[in-house]
Amino acid sequence: MNAPGDAVRRGAAEVPAPVLDALLGAAVVIVIAIGVATNLTSPTGPTVGAYLFAVFFGALLMFRRRFPLPVLIITALGMCVYYTLDYPAIGLALPMAAALYSAAEKDLSLAAALTGLAMIILSIVFQLRDGRNPVELFGLELLSTAALMAAAIALGDGTRSRRELRRLGELREREARAQAERERADERLALSRELHDDLGHSLSVIALHAASAEEAVTDDPEAARGSLHNVRQAATEALRQLRGTVKVLRRTDEPVPTAPEATLAELDRIAATLREAGIDVTQRISAPELPGGVSAVAYRIVQEATTNVIKHAQARHVTIDVHTDGPVLRIEVSDDGVGAGGSQAGRDFRAGQGIRGMAERASALGGTVGVRSESAGTTVSASLPLDEEGP
Repeated sequence: MNAPGDAVRRGAAEVPAPVLDALLGAAVVIVIAIGVATNLTSPTGPTVGAYLFAVFFGALLMFRRRFPLPVLIITALGMCVYYTLDYPAIGLALPMAAALYSAAEKDLSLAAALTGLAMIILSIVFQLRDGRNPVELFGLELLSTAALMAAAIALGDGTRSRRELRRLGELREREARAQAERERADERLALSRELHDDLGHSLSVIALHAASAEEAVTDDPEAARGSLHNVRQAATEALRQLRGTVKVLRRTDEPVPTAPEATLAELDRIAATLREAGIDVTQRISAPELPGGVSAVAYRIVQEATTNVIKHAQARHVTIDVHTDGPVLRIEVSDDGVGAGGSQAGRDFRAGQGIRGMAERASALGGTVGVRSESAGTTVSASLPLDEEGP
C-alpha cells in the first residue's frame, strides 16, 4: 500500500500520493461548499462556520493513508457536531465517502461498515425526532445514502484486494526467479563435480600410463604398448564424458547420451586401475542392497579418494573398506603414501576440489566426509545415511 510520499502510477506518469490526497480533499471541500451554498432552508443559512467545516473535512484527507481509522472517526464526530450546530444539510454519504474508502483500503472494512451504519442510525433517530416524514426518510434518501456508503467501502476493499493480488503475483514471480537461479546453481555445481570426478580420474589414469609407457618404451616395448592402449581407452572415455557434458551445457533438444550412474558394484574397475598403477589393493566390501543414490555417492567418494592416491600419495598399498553400520554406510580409503605432511602435492590434495566435491556429495544425503593425513599415509572416511532422501 502506498505510504505518504510514495508515487502512484497513473498511465505513463507518476503522481505523488500527497498530490492525489490534496486533489481529493479539494474535491470534498468543493462538493460540501456547493451543498452548503445551495441549501437555503437551513435556519442558520450558509455561514462561515459551515464553510470552515467543509475545509476541515477536506484537510483530514491529507492524513487518510497514515491514519485511516482516526480520520474516519474524526470525520464521523465532525458530522455529528456539524448537524448539532444546525448548519445546512449536506447529507452523510458525500462527506464520509473518502474516509470510508480510505479505511476499507487499509483492510478496515468492518470498522468502516460499522461506522457508516452507526451514522445512518443516528441520522434516522434525530430526523425522526425533528418530525421528518418517515415515508420520505426511509424512501429514496436512505437507500441512496446507504448505497453510496456501501459503494465507497466496496471500492476501497476492492482496491486493497487488487493491490494484494498484484503483490502476491510479484512475490511469486520473485520466488520463481530465485528458484530457477538455485536450480541453475545446483546444476552448475553438479556438472562441475561430474567433470572433476570423471575427467580428473581419466586424466590421472592417462598421465600414469603415459609415464609408464615413456619409461618402458626402450626396455620393454610390449609393456609400453599396453600402457598406450590404456591411455587410448582412458582418453576415449574422457572424450565421451566431455561430449555428454557439453550437450547438457548447450541444452539441445536431443537426448543427452549419458551412461548409467556408477555404483559400488563397479568398485572392481577402481581396483583394476590402482593395480595397473602398481598399487596393491585390499577390498573389504560388506554393503548389500544399498539404495541407488547412496551407492552412487559412495562410488564417487571412493573414486575421488583413489584418484588422489594415484596423483599424490606415491603409495604402495591401498585399503578400501565399505560396510554398513546400522542405518549408516561407512567408507574408509587408506593408503601408505607420503601423506599431506610429506609433499606439496599431498597438501594441495587436502585443499583441492576433490575433498570439496566429496563433502558436497555426502552432505546432499545428510552425510559427512573427513580426511586424516600426517607425515605418512592418508585416510579418507565418510558416513552416509542409508535413507537417501537426505536432510
